[in-house]
Formats: sequence, structure tokens, C-alpha cells
Amino acid sequence: MSALARLILTPWEKLYSKVARERPVTGGSGVGAVSLHPYHGPRVSLSDGPVIESGDPILELHLINYRLRDVMESGDSLASNELTLLRQEYAALARLAQRGQLPDFKAVYGMTLLSPLVRRLGFEVFQAPPTLIYRLIAAWQDILRRAYYPGGRARRNKRGLVVYWMPREKLIDLYGGRETESKY
Repeated sequence: MSALARLILTPWEKLYSKVARERPVTGGSGVGAVSLHPYHGPRVSLSDGPVIESGDPILELHLINYRLRDVMESGDSLASNELTLLRQEYAALARLAQRGQLPDFKAVYGMTLLSPLVRRLGFEVFQAPPTLIYRLIAAWQDILRRAYYPGGRARRNKRGLVVYWMPREKLIDLYGGRETESKY
């Protein structure tokens, strides 16, 4: 997409961030923001931890695409850049959780079109249900991918939208105590 599309999408993303009450990840790579909210959805049983019930506090990480774009345009490949940046974000979140600098949460949660990436980061991945809301979220993420990521038009995701989870304890185990590295 053109620079015009990014010019339109960037203010929209900033507005969404304010409405969702997202906060930057302190000590991270600068490309992530988190929001803490109660989970609203069906019961989720994670293979390596707790059962997530409706009302449980969850921490959701969002990429700040207009900041990520600058890094992506630096010439490195998308996967290696994004993987490194996300590891830094999750390491910062784990340190904040260990120090008690985050409100209590049961799990980290998100949705993405990049399922191989979140699996490599240690998340449990579920295919999103084929409902209208998830289709709209997938379409929105595809628009953002095309607008912000270098070569975005060439890389069409055929796997679809996934929902990913990681219990708080696993986040701390995998990423805690490390500045930029993880066990993954």
C-alpha cells in the first residue's frame, strides 16, 4: 500500500491505542503496547497450565505498526526482526511481572496472522473460529500487514487468523531475567 494508506492508518491506530487504554511496554523494544482486561469468551484449557475462564484478567500485546515499519524498512528480514523485537517485548513483560510492576494477569493473549512466529515464541496456538468478528479482525490485520510491512503485498497469509495464549508462569519461566534473550 502507499504512503497515503499509512498516513490514514497511523492516526487510526493511535486512536485505537487510546480507546483500548494500551500502555507502552517499559524496557522493551519500543514496538509493543499492552492492555489488561477481563477475558470475554469461551473457556480455554491450555495444555501447559491454567484454564482461562470468562472474567479472568489477561494481558494483550499489540504491535505498534507505525513504529515497527521503521524497523522493517531497515533492510533485515521480517521474521528475524519481528522475532527479535517480540522476544525483547516478552522479556520486558516477564521482568515487569516478576517485579510486581504489572497488575495480576492469568495469561498473555493475542490474535495474529503470523502463527509460525508465535509458535516459535512459545505460545499455544488455536485456529480462530470462522465467525464474522474473527473474519473482520483477520481482514483488518491483513490491511495493516500490507500497509506497514515491507513487501507486504507479496506475502499473503493462507493459514488465517489464530488466537495465541501463554500462561503468566510460562512467560516468566521462558523470558524472565533476560534482557533480550529467551529460552526460545
